[in-house]
Amino acid sequence: MPEPRPPVAPAAYPAFPPPQYPQPQYPLPRPRRRWPITVGVVAASAVVAATIAAVVAVNVAGNRADSGTSTAATVTVATPPAPAKPAPLPAADADRRTCQAWLAAGDQIHAASAAQSVIPKGMTILDPAVRDNPDWSAAVRKAADSYGKAGDTLAAGIAPGTTTILDQAATTAAAALHTLSTGYGTFDAANGNTYHVMRETADTMDVLCERLAPR
Repeated sequence: MPEPRPPVAPAAYPAFPPPQYPQPQYPLPRPRRRWPITVGVVAASAVVAATIAAVVAVNVAGNRADSGTSTAATVTVATPPAPAKPAPLPAADADRRTCQAWLAAGDQIHAASAAQSVIPKGMTILDPAVRDNPDWSAAVRKAADSYGKAGDTLAAGIAPGTTTILDQAATTAAAALHTLSTGYGTFDAANGNTYHVMRETADTMDVLCERLAPR
């Protein structure tokens, strides 16, 4: 068999650079000038920007005009503070003042009784003859006015610090007097009941004042 040949070493890379590609012999086209297009684009952009600015300015002016016509000025009204409640009095002093107010209301109650005393005995304010008689009907209205004033006097005279039961009785009596005044002034058919309610509350006030603020 023939002996194997030793491997052939590869050729070394050339030490010189590879040859350059030949330059074309025909003239290359010149690059087109683009600045006219650029100038045109810039000019068009400026026109668009100016148009947008004008539209925005018109809208802002319109909004300001609308807001000026539709928005009313806000007026702040100061609420006055609630009046301070008077300090409660000692119970003994408060009870006495409340009972004094009841005595003053009693004067108006007596005036009401005197006014309606012109009505003949056996007749009530609901009798047609009473309403048809000018003097008698005027007397009934005068009595109603006196009952109302009695209720006002008592309600205004309930002193802070009054014993609870006397305070409640006085409040009830004042309301009963106002109700009786309405019943008489309107010739209401229920005035008989309103009179009995007033009479009961008056008796309660007499008893309580004799016990809590004796004279």
